[in-house]
Amino acid sequence: FVETYPGSREFPQAAKDLMAKMDKPQTYRPVQPPQGLHQGAQGKKVENLQNALNLLGADVAVDGHFGKDTTQALKAFQKAHHLKVDGELDLKTHQVMMNAVKQTTVKHVQTTLNELGADLTINGRMDKATVAAVKDFQIEHQLKPTGKLDGLTTEAMAQAVQQQTQQ
Repeated sequence: FVETYPGSREFPQAAKDLMAKMDKPQTYRPVQPPQGLHQGAQGKKVENLQNALNLLGADVAVDGHFGKDTTQALKAFQKAHHLKVDGELDLKTHQVMMNAVKQTTVKHVQTTLNELGADLTINGRMDKATVAAVKDFQIEHQLKPTGKLDGLTTEAMAQAVQQQTQQ
């Protein structure tokens, strides 16, 4: 698994969705994962898991069915993070995955801001420099300068990158 984005200059939808929630601390608080989320499970929670796995470098269909591919991707994630490798989403795996998702998303934001003219260290942390760069971006794009990665900010970033690539 990679913890950086591929060279794509586009925001994957999963990243947009996750960044839009980053200003809500409860999104990343360790919460009890769904019990029994393992091969054979189905539904929206499985789709969320598949989106997270893809954001972290896997390539699984987001179909809501916890099949072989999802199990293999989850096991690869568990192995890469020195967790119990059983292909089941337990509390520890869930906590580590949510931290990895947040870090990956912030790295992508830092990379994007750098492409738009900032000079940030790509470290996956919402440090003072990153918050300041987000505020500068928000001011430049007539958004409320909160320094948070809300939906309006991430959408504006996606549009700015798209405009830059068209020039």
